[in-house]
Amino acid sequence: MLMKQISRTRKSSRRRRAWTLIETTLTTIIVGLAVSALVKLVLTSTQTNRYTQRLTIGALLAENCREMMANLPFCDPAEATLNFGPESGETLNGTSPYNDVDDFDGFDSITRPDISSGNPIGPIDASRRVITALDGGVQKVPVEWLNWRQQIAVDPVDANNLNVTLPKTNTARTCVRITVTISYLPPGEVTWQTVTQLRWIKTR
Repeated sequence: MLMKQISRTRKSSRRRRAWTLIETTLTTIIVGLAVSALVKLVLTSTQTNRYTQRLTIGALLAENCREMMANLPFCDPAEATLNFGPESGETLNGTSPYNDVDDFDGFDSITRPDISSGNPIGPIDASRRVITALDGGVQKVPVEWLNWRQQIAVDPVDANNLNVTLPKTNTARTCVRITVTISYLPPGEVTWQTVTQLRWIKTR
């Protein structure tokens, strides 16, 4: 009788150990899946936050361009509609600054021939100044702005169909479309990625 009871106890003990092993395996699988899902969620959240941050910065840089062009006339007071791009001697914010919207055609914040040697080149604010900060007593473009780019295109369009672009040689133009493109160059990459575009119409 005692031997039978011991045998039953051993069998019961073995059954308990077997169930514990299965439970442990299932628990490990469940915890592993939960951790994997959590890691994926954190990565997705980080990427979303980075994307949203870039969109916000892109919108700010685009609005800077629109604000600095807001009160400019349709065409040059002296040259009328003869020219696209800056007239001779004009610079973004020099002694002869851009004085109409078509002066900004072809503007690119990373290639600024109008900036004197040694001066910082980078994205600009609404007052036409390069965004800089004081670093060791020297005005420099902050690292977080170095990979941002502003480009402006001004194109004459048909006043009756704003989707139709006219030749820039058309001096009878009465309507232009201004397009601001904001791009970002991720660290280690060589291709600029368009973040946002802002378009509006200017009429005579």
